[in-house]
Amino acid sequence: MWVLRSIIQFFMLSVIYPLQALFRGHSIMQTIVDGSRTDARIK
Repeated sequence: MWVLRSIIQFFMLSVIYPLQALFRGHSIMQTIVDGSRTDARIK
């Protein structure tokens, strides 16, 4: 049943990939915020 497999694959891509991107973007924003805080502390 390749149809079922492709549907599951599409579902996983459409759900898991945006979640991973969201978590990655959140961690990047956190890193930027921490970096700006350390910059302010150094100055």
